[in-house]
This record gives sequence, structure tokens and C-alpha cells, in this order.
Amino acid sequence: MVRSPRRLHGLLFTATLVCVTSPAPAALLDFNNASDFNQQYGDTPGLLDVSYTYHLGATSGELAWWDSGYDELRGVAWGPQQADGSTGRISLVALDPAHPVLLGSFQLGSWEGFGSGRVETVTVTRIGASSPAFSFTGDIGVGNLSTLFTPQLSSATGLVIEWTNPWWTAIDNVDVNLATAVPEPGAAALLLAGGLALLLLGRLQFRQQQSSHPRIHQALYQGAAT
Repeated sequence: MVRSPRRLHGLLFTATLVCVTSPAPAALLDFNNASDFNQQYGDTPGLLDVSYTYHLGATSGELAWWDSGYDELRGVAWGPQQADGSTGRISLVALDPAHPVLLGSFQLGSWEGFGSGRVETVTVTRIGASSPAFSFTGDIGVGNLSTLFTPQLSSATGLVIEWTNPWWTAIDNVDVNLATAVPEPGAAALLLAGGLALLLLGRLQFRQQQSSHPRIHQALYQGAAT
């Protein structure tokens, strides 16, 4: 069966898309189940490493799971040591630069319970950067409702979320994605050149098969005879 140039072009375009794109793994770190929460929760092998820690001066420890009491949130990560000046931290480390980490949003809830909220500082920093790409200082949990943050940041190295006083303020619903791989300019040009070469070869083969068809030869002979 002879494939038309249009059909061949469609096949080449589909093949190019398959080569260039790949699914983008996504995760919502919602901490719903205590049995799921550990230092591997949210990891994507070879692409993303997630860690949960809190820090107080030179000391540090692991964030823990809690079920309720932080505004309306259910299932959160918090710092189990009550100490003013401590900082909670979630590190989202990109393991493959071709798949940057995308941080869409997260929520912080307050334990204070009176509805007045607590003043905390929240930052998101690209790993390797000297200053935060996102920062906030203000009330968390006003009206006994958690506060939603939407930094919408990406990084090929990874991102670090930090917030003050993780004993009083807990985190939930961290929306993390990994960007689809995009080829470097040289690789994209090579794919394009290869596709054009295959398309040209297909057109030549189609014309050769047309010119060799018996009916075409007969029509050409009759035209020449007249």
C-alpha cells in the first residue's frame, strides 16, 4: 500500500511529538494519612526528592504528622518541638535538570484557635539562590481559616518552602509538579532536520511509485501518440 505524503507527514509529526514530550508527574502533598507520611513521601525516583525538617539555631529535626486543629485543615505537617524562633522547611530537590520543579500552591493553618491568626514569615527560595523568590509576612489563620499561598514558581535545581514557628503553624496541600522535558535547541534542530529528510524521502518514493504504475505509463504513451 502506498502512503500519501499527507499521511506520511501526519505520522512524522506524531513521532516528533512523542520524541520531544513526556508526561509531567504531579503530586499533591496532602498528608491525609499518618501511615503515608515519612521522609520519602512525595518522592519521584530519579526526578524529585522531598524532605521535611524543622530548624532551631544549630539543631534540627523532622516534621511530624498531625490530624486536626490547625484551622480547617485535616492532616498536616508540623514541628513537634514548641520553640519560638524555629523554622519549618520542605525541600523539593530536582534530581534531573530537564524536569524543573513547579510549585503551584500550599496552605498554612494556625493552632491558636481564637480566629485572630498569628503573624508568621513565609518564603520560597530556589535552591542555590541567595534570596527568596517569594516572601510573605502577615497573619495566618484569620477567622480560623487557613491561608492559601500561590507562589507559582519553577526551578531546575529545586525549591525550599520555609515558615516560622511550625509548632503553631502547620502546612498542607502542597501542589508540586515536574515540568515536561524540553529538548535543547541543538537536539530540537536535529529532530526537525531528520523529520524533513524523512518527509522528502517519502515524497520521492511516492512519485517513483506513481511514475512506475502501468496505467500512468499507458496514459503517457497515448498522450505522446496523439
